[in-house]
Amino acid sequence: MRKNAQPTISMVTPRLNKAGWAADLAAALMAALISVISLVTFLAISFGGGRGRQRAARGADLRYNMDLTLEEAVRGVTKEIRIPTLEECDVCHGSGAKAGTQPQTCPTCHGSGQVQMRQGFFAVQQTCPHCQGRGTLIKDPLP
Repeated sequence: MRKNAQPTISMVTPRLNKAGWAADLAAALMAALISVISLVTFLAISFGGGRGRQRAARGADLRYNMDLTLEEAVRGVTKEIRIPTLEECDVCHGSGAKAGTQPQTCPTCHGSGQVQMRQGFFAVQQTCPHCQGRGTLIKDPLP
């Protein structure tokens, strides 16, 4: 090391050459394009774009309240419980239609349960008002 050497601080400063403004413009345009793509993706996800046929909703979790003594909780115990369940109808087998008939595909949404309304550049997807999102109609329901 040299005696009496002074530390130097160097700074990196951008130097614009003839193509510098073009690179800055290209970067700004790319950032704007990415922002537009992000916005379109967000709107498509938010308004249900790309969804096909509506799936059945997941059922609720089962919950069962049981009284245990402290001793049973500490040592463990086996108990039998009864869980009430819904049974399938013997006449319609869960479809809701009278015997000998079948639910029909909704003519408004073509079975998707969703309809799309367009106004200019915007499209809004919503639940079908004709079948209430089921995708099917029952002409002859069970009483």
